[in-house]
Amino acid sequence: MPRYAAGSTGNLLVDALPAAVGDRLVAASAEVDLAQGQVLSERGEAPRWVHFPTRGMVSLVTSMQDGSTVEMATVGREGFVEVGTVLDGPLAIVDSVVQVAGSALRVDEPALRAAVDESPILRNLLLGHVRALLMQIGQITACNTTASRRGLPGGSSRPTTASGRTRSA
Repeated sequence: MPRYAAGSTGNLLVDALPAAVGDRLVAASAEVDLAQGQVLSERGEAPRWVHFPTRGMVSLVTSMQDGSTVEMATVGREGFVEVGTVLDGPLAIVDSVVQVAGSALRVDEPALRAAVDESPILRNLLLGHVRALLMQIGQITACNTTASRRGLPGGSSRPTTASGRTRSA
């Protein structure tokens, strides 16, 4: 991976980092392709990698008792996948599945934990994304609850701003 230059990766979180922090994170990463349907992490398993999408979109889904899945939130180039890393959780809390093919910076999970421990700036930026995800989950829950009360299918939980978040080619 070439040396970090602010604004150069395509991931808005990484691109917002000061040069010294960005240098370290990018040096510890590899750019990988993301295929539609690819599972990045599974609930209850220890994640090996943390992904910072640069193009595409990842769905955070949970399985229901009847075997169906529900999309809880989506992550595009504004965020990262595997929030348990900054919450000190050893296991993935949801399944992460690529919804729109693209690419990501992939960082070894222990390396990201070490970087978060050493950089309050990185930790605070990543925690800001966690807060945004929680707000998204709350909004999706409210919309789906309202739709089900009205007898409508509650399936449209994908944000309407997807094109700006995926950086589709």
